[in-house]
Amino acid sequence: LREERSPQELESLHRCAAGYAEASGDLEEALRLWCDAGAWAEMSRLLVNMTPGMLEQGRGAALAAWIDRVPVAVRERDAWMQFALAQARLPESLAQARSLFEAAYALFDAAADRAGVLLAAAGVVDSIVLEFGDLKRLDPWIERLEKTLGPNPRFPEPTIGLRVTSSMAVALLFRRERREDMTVWIDRA
Repeated sequence: LREERSPQELESLHRCAAGYAEASGDLEEALRLWCDAGAWAEMSRLLVNMTPGMLEQGRGAALAAWIDRVPVAVRERDAWMQFALAQARLPESLAQARSLFEAAYALFDAAADRAGVLLAAAGVVDSIVLEFGDLKRLDPWIERLEKTLGPNPRFPEPTIGLRVTSSMAVALLFRRERREDMTVWIDRA
């Protein structure tokens, strides 16, 4: 088939087949076909959508392997891809996950994506706490979260509220002396 078709025709066939595979629920085949077509935007979109399910199934390494197939230049510009890769790397490499969460945070912040900013900041906090090294690194992230949320936090979604609140409560337990606002975060958690 490769000898009978032009590169443009092959790409078109891969795109068509990928769309069909995705629509029929064969998501990993769709990923393979999007990859073969060099359809990085479509592959990235699907990977981001698949991230929660793959992580719940304990398939973070497989997720990371798929994300690694996307060219670095493409994924480094995509905040949600950075965030997905950070989540996938968290069990293996806290330092690498933290770096990816920080990169995602910067991209989300530049795009004024509040949900992304909150989730990426919570990811940074969690990676620092899990590493249990220099906990002073929590301080700027506590300040960023406090600044972003203000005195009466409102979250884009309840699940984001749970995630951020629990991360903030743990960070405050490690870094702040007993303060009135600390008990507020712990009560929210």
